[in-house]
Amino acid sequence: MNQIREQFEEINGRLLEAKKAVRERDRILSLMASLDESLEVEKSNITNLTVELDEAKERVEELEGLTWTAVWQKLIGNHEEELSEEAAKLAALKMAHEASEIKIQSIQNSLQEFEAVLVDLATCDEELTAVLAEQQAFLVANGRLPAEKITQLNQQISEGQSFLREATEALSVGKKAGKAVAALFQRIATAKTPIMRNPRGLQMLPVRDEIHHTYTGMGAIVLSANEVQPMLNLFQLELEDIGVQMMPPPNLAVPELAEVMPHFKSSFENNEPQRVQRIRSWKKHLESLYDYLRKKMDSVEQQCRVMETAVTDAQIELQTLIEEHWQEVKNE
Repeated sequence: MNQIREQFEEINGRLLEAKKAVRERDRILSLMASLDESLEVEKSNITNLTVELDEAKERVEELEGLTWTAVWQKLIGNHEEELSEEAAKLAALKMAHEASEIKIQSIQNSLQEFEAVLVDLATCDEELTAVLAEQQAFLVANGRLPAEKITQLNQQISEGQSFLREATEALSVGKKAGKAVAALFQRIATAKTPIMRNPRGLQMLPVRDEIHHTYTGMGAIVLSANEVQPMLNLFQLELEDIGVQMMPPPNLAVPELAEVMPHFKSSFENNEPQRVQRIRSWKKHLESLYDYLRKKMDSVEQQCRVMETAVTDAQIELQTLIEEHWQEVKNE
């Protein structure tokens, strides 16, 4: 056996073992997921059985003691029959409860055994990745694979996966920022309060007169808004990492406190009209900003779907090439 053949056999052996380990890990994880579901069902079952068991014990104790229930059953002649029935129910519930405890313990023991096996399989993915790289390098080194094509596919896969990682982080930050902007908009909407004034604004008028609106609690809303802009800035930075930043950058345009807080110049003159108008314009800006964020998120999500397809296609093409040429070497 020549050196190339020996190297092939060594790599192929480790490749088969690595794939076997991954399959075994996946099988165990699937079994554990099924056992976890069974465990939850059995825990719910034993909880119900415990309640029924306690109630049955109380009924038997009542019939065995000098309670009104026992006395009444004796008076009507049903005491022994009732006691026998309840005792039988109690015995059946005890057996069911014990069986459930045994089942729970058995499931927990199986899960512990599987967890111990998983410890030995903890690095199976890394081992498979490493041996696949050796397989690919072996084929390229021995002229079995076109080096330029392999480099191109690997680069496409690597760059695509990097984009998807960065985009996933950006989307996570963007969703939080979008929720924060929506929450601000909702707080302003709920801060809108109806008031009734006469033309001079001196006294409250009956409901039939003209109704105006004001906004209350705006100081707290503005202060909390200052915590949202950094989230938008972080989203923009995450987008820059994948070259799809927002132009113009998202800006919360938080008003000054003096613009939204009521203050009176005299008994007959205040800043209410200007204040309400400023709040309304900010509210409208937040609505537009949320739509702006949502469109960017939709665009990034679409890019991710396209990139996922491209990466998958490249992986399939690369794997097909490797398997075809590996089989050729195997058959020689």
